Amino acid sequence: LIRLLAPTTSNTILYTKVKKMDSEFPKAVIARIIKNALPDGASVSKDAKSAISVAARVFVSYATDTASSMTLVRGKSTISGEDVISAMNEMEFPFVDELKETLEVYRESQAKKREGQRVEKARKSKMALERAENEASVEKEQEDNTEKSTNDNANEVVKAQENDDGEGTREGNIDEEANNEERDEAMDVEENDVVEE
Repeated sequence: LIRLLAPTTSNTILYTKVKKMDSEFPKAVIARIIKNALPDGASVSKDAKSAISVAARVFVSYATDTASSMTLVRGKSTISGEDVISAMNEMEFPFVDELKETLEVYRESQAKKREGQRVEKARKSKMALERAENEASVEKEQEDNTEKSTNDNANEVVKAQENDDGEGTREGNIDEEANNEERDEAMDVEENDVVEE
């Protein structure tokens, strides 16, 4: 793969960039990919794993550079899945159909995930709305109970005042009757005094 990339100036620059990269793919990931690709019982030396890791970095860099060129041709600035597939066709990558299928499966899984998140968000919103409605109805009920209690207390106070006023009137009536009786007696006494004279 490195020899295929080296002849052109653009690829030589790309190879130099890859060679100078500080980061490497995680060794465990490379080992897992190699293990899954090999038949049972096959083994790979450390040197082979390292060479595959470098080849993978070169491939990723070259694919990214080619996809970036496809993106610029479209007049965009973000590399899309279609740009990567176009780059793979440009690079004559033999597994483009499998790549398209994998991309479609990925997009479907992402759409399902977003739909699930949307449904979950709607469910949570509905639950929050129901909770708020419940709290509002409880508050309303408490306010009604408080208002009813206040009204009952006010009615009791009014009734008590009316009773007090009524009793005061009765007492006033009794006092007035007593005063009338005293006056009548006083008048009778005066009349008797006048008659005796």
